[in-house]
Amino acid sequence: MGFKTGTYVASTSAGQPINGTKTPVGSTVNSLVMRCNLLNNNIAMPSDILDTVPIDSSFGSNINYNPSFEKWIDIRDGTYNTMTITFQDQSFNTLYALDPNISLSLLIRQKK
Repeated sequence: MGFKTGTYVASTSAGQPINGTKTPVGSTVNSLVMRCNLLNNNIAMPSDILDTVPIDSSFGSNINYNPSFEKWIDIRDGTYNTMTITFQDQSFNTLYALDPNISLSLLIRQKK
C-alpha cells in the first residue's frame, strides 16, 4: 500500500521504515446523486436526477443534508403505482447501502 505499481523495495534490515510514494484512497465517493424514475428534470442529464448531496461527514457517520431552498422538479405525465429512488456516486455507479435505515423527506405539490 502506498507504492506505485511495479515498485520493488530493495532488501532492508528488519525494523527499517520505508515510506510509500502514493497516498492510499480510502473512499472514492465524493458526493451522492439521487435519482427518481418519475422525474422529468429538463436542466439535468440524465433527466431523472433529483438532487446531488455533498458528503461532508466522516466514514461511518450519518450524512445530513438540508438544502437551503426547495428544488421543484416536474414529474413525467402519467399514472404511477411505484416510485424508485436510487443513490449513485458522482460517476453514476450505483451505491448499495449497508445500513437499512434512511430518513428522506420529499415535498410533492400539484402543478398549478
